[in-house]
Amino acid sequence: MVMRISKLIIIKTLSIGLLLLIFTVGGVAETVPEPEEFTSSIQFVNYIYHNYADANFEEVYRWLAPGIQAVISEADYLEFQLENKEKYKLELQQIKVSESIKKDEPAVGLKEYLVSDDLVSIYEVEVNYQLNFRRLGKDQQKDITKVVSVLENKPGSYRLLWDPEPVLNKGANS
Repeated sequence: MVMRISKLIIIKTLSIGLLLLIFTVGGVAETVPEPEEFTSSIQFVNYIYHNYADANFEEVYRWLAPGIQAVISEADYLEFQLENKEKYKLELQQIKVSESIKKDEPAVGLKEYLVSDDLVSIYEVEVNYQLNFRRLGKDQQKDITKVVSVLENKPGSYRLLWDPEPVLNKGANS
């Protein structure tokens, strides 16, 4: 009797697993969620930097400009970010996004990553944060001020224009 119940449980479990496999593989395409509507480039950069601080690098990659995603894969980006976070014990705190200035062109070196078809606006956004890290066996802290380039490819839909060179050069230096 116990053997028969065990077999029924195993069969039921396998049936559910098979149904899930059929449903997943059977042509049901994964839908990419629509971008949230951000009210400003400042709100967008704040969202990106807090995700970065939380090591949610998948979400950060999702918001990279298409021209950046065309030259670095998500796997390479994630590997690079995770290795650096672990190697240097990187930690961002006290993130403040303060100013956004509309520009005619992106910062030098980033223009080649533009996909002009759906470009509406370019912004340079100032972000300040405290960077905690470990270097040469010692914990260190540094206040950082950066200007980040952001694309608005349609009203309320932003993308980060981030220089991919560190990821691209990592492969050359390995």
